[in-house]
Amino acid sequence: MKRLMILLVLCGAVLPVVAQMTVPLQLDVKPLTRKRASGSGAFYSNIQASRALQITLQNTSPKPVTGVTVRWGIVKTRSRIYYSDSQQNWRERAFGAEEKLDLKPREQKVIETADVSAAHEESHISGSIYGERIVGHGVQVLIGDKVVKEIHVPDSPAIKKAMEKLYSIDDEDGDRKKKGRQ
Repeated sequence: MKRLMILLVLCGAVLPVVAQMTVPLQLDVKPLTRKRASGSGAFYSNIQASRALQITLQNTSPKPVTGVTVRWGIVKTRSRIYYSDSQQNWRERAFGAEEKLDLKPREQKVIETADVSAAHEESHISGSIYGERIVGHGVQVLIGDKVVKEIHVPDSPAIKKAMEKLYSIDDEDGDRKKKGRQ
């Protein structure tokens, strides 16, 4: 009986690892980040940044894999943004999309995402930041409704929580256009 319990405990620890290893997909994510200072004064710096992702997904199996969804997001945070419109007054959001695909045996697909941009002003005196910053990104690969692979950079609860709800890239652009009109 004791041996059976030890075997069950070991199987319980090994089964999740085996289940994850049996997925015939290989995922690689490379961030394409561009950052530049657009101006500064004695007391502040204006910084603009954008990030896109190059997602490589490969079927390592001799069988096709169908019904694959690649869900990606680039996470931005806002500091000291005060608007009366609650849709614009957010703290942290993931902007991205989902792409559905099928992979033939041993096929590799590369997805180049759209850029997500952010701009902020940093104070040289107080160190405070006003505006938006890109703080991370995430990619999830689903087959059906089950997440089979995922990468979060940085691997933090904040990035994972932001990835739960994706906002479209159009929403990100809409915020910028509304700010210009106010």
